[in-house]
Amino acid sequence: MNILEQLNEDINVVVANISSTKSEIEEMLKKSPIIIPNEYIEIISQKSELEISIKNEKILRIWGATGCVEMNEAYNIQTYLPDSWAIGDDEGGYAIVYSKNNDKIGVYAISFGDLDENEKIFIASSLFELLVKGVGSDTFLSF
Repeated sequence: MNILEQLNEDINVVVANISSTKSEIEEMLKKSPIIIPNEYIEIISQKSELEISIKNEKILRIWGATGCVEMNEAYNIQTYLPDSWAIGDDEGGYAIVYSKNNDKIGVYAISFGDLDENEKIFIASSLFELLVKGVGSDTFLSF
């Protein structure tokens, strides 16, 4: 069973577009400086450009593979956060990134206007933790 079929009761998909293609995903994987967790690949293999409501208060937007490549390049994410890969945003000025911290990848938020490693906000250890278990949802709502 995949993440989108197990969403926490406080979390729901409000917009979902067609999945990213295999070639789009392969291109993204080539460009990413980190190993992107399989959970994200599974999500965008089913649906992309998702808008997910967290507690009916705020939207977490998860980009598809092409959107990831475009946004990482447009904002020069790897120039400022070399061990990170942006996968979405909060529709309010924050990027949602997979980022390494002590060799462990987690889900973080960081302002598009201040891409400083020290300004990352830890949300959860994975999208599964956030979207299925609800871990980090209050943190997501706090910025």
